[in-house]
Amino acid sequence: MNQKKETETLTTDKKILKIEPKVLIKTDEIAFKKHATFDEPETKPLYYRGFKYYYRYYPHQSPKLAPILFLGGAFQNIQSWKKYSDYFNQYTDVLLTELPGMGNADVLPGKYGVDFLTDSIENLLKNFQFKKINIMAVSYGTPIAYLYTKRYPFKVSHLALSGTMKSIPEEYKKTMRESISILKSKSIEEFIIFMTKTLSNTNPRNYIINQKFAQKILALSIRNMNTEAKKKYIENTYRLIHLSMKYDKKILGVPTLLFTGEFDPFTKPEYCKEIAEEFETVIFTTIKNADHLFPLEQFEYLIQLLSQFLFDEKTI
Repeated sequence: MNQKKETETLTTDKKILKIEPKVLIKTDEIAFKKHATFDEPETKPLYYRGFKYYYRYYPHQSPKLAPILFLGGAFQNIQSWKKYSDYFNQYTDVLLTELPGMGNADVLPGKYGVDFLTDSIENLLKNFQFKKINIMAVSYGTPIAYLYTKRYPFKVSHLALSGTMKSIPEEYKKTMRESISILKSKSIEEFIIFMTKTLSNTNPRNYIINQKFAQKILALSIRNMNTEAKKKYIENTYRLIHLSMKYDKKILGVPTLLFTGEFDPFTKPEYCKEIAEEFETVIFTTIKNADHLFPLEQFEYLIQLLSQFLFDEKTI
């Protein structure tokens, strides 16, 4: 299926790439090159200010671009990005992480802000000799990626923010508080129903590719939540509810891609687009026939979108 998509370039910078994905790369057609990491790397622990968290590093013998750091969202862990790391490890180093409050990392109380998580990234990167990195962030990971780039623009080659928004509307904060209440007082199945309606576009008039599959994976992730995982969701959600980002200066010199599913009911495209003004060089686009669960729904499309943003099309 060809999903050629119109994009909007929100800058006059002539160096910006035009993103128009061509014929999709099929998962079973990906030929992993000899430089990729075949053996699964060890997931290693590290600490920041007493909190334990994890990372997994996929090295490349002769990378064609700066390493890629993936920052996931709610109900995700390192393993959630395995397909993406396998693909991009053909071309460069890939770094996956479970920051404090995520995956198997320690619970991070909601009183710790996004700045703490940004510092946790810098603490992680001190273990490597990267001159610059590419950052791909989804949903909950986007304010962390934004703040890191704002603090260290000279360390970021390209930034991709997906499923993001500049600020959280009060009506959404109400929804987030309601999700906490349901998780605390009702059955896990009721919580699954609520989160599915929140993150997945259930309007029958909107066709979503692989929607049932994405909803199934979301439900499975929620059912597998233990007591500690539920605490992490609650504290992370409180962190977002009280999130207060300062937009006091534009980020310069970092090509940025903003996108989400065209039918995203949570971080709606118009919300995602609002943050564009904070960057000097930025592209905004939407993924056709997708909602907030687009990493699960449209793997092939997404890797091509990111590939054409990160390096010349001739590389793939």
